[in-house]
Amino acid sequence: MSIKLSLSDLCATFQECTLWTNNIIKDSLSSRLGILEESITDINLVTIARKHSDFILTKKFSRREEGSQSGADWLWCIGEPGAWLSLLVQAKVVNPDTSTCRFLNYRSGEQRRLLLNFARHYRLFPLYCLYSQITDELYPPSKSLPSLSNVDSLE
Repeated sequence: MSIKLSLSDLCATFQECTLWTNNIIKDSLSSRLGILEESITDINLVTIARKHSDFILTKKFSRREEGSQSGADWLWCIGEPGAWLSLLVQAKVVNPDTSTCRFLNYRSGEQRRLLLNFARHYRLFPLYCLYSQITDELYPPSKSLPSLSNVDSLE
């Protein structure tokens, strides 16, 4: 019996990680302790790997690899044999006080150039993952896009 990738289970895990990220950013702000992007990334990657290790392969880059080779925090291969989506991801934290992301042009754009070149070379999709506090104004209505209205039936 083979296990199939469930998009609804995967989406539920991503929503769980989103809510946890929102709460930890809010708590770090109210406690004045702050939280590093690396800490948020580690917890979310472990959570996702624990729940979906059959369908998500994760390669986390070291700081050295990120700064000199990939420009990314991690690589995800999502899917199943014969149907993989490979994502090269760079994470950033949005400042909850200013709602800005200071490091999108990190090292005068060198990190972005590395990310794009690595993605082109290995035929990966480059993405930015922005960690931010979710306000009521920012939270999108569920399935508001017609193209996503039948996502549950894609399992």
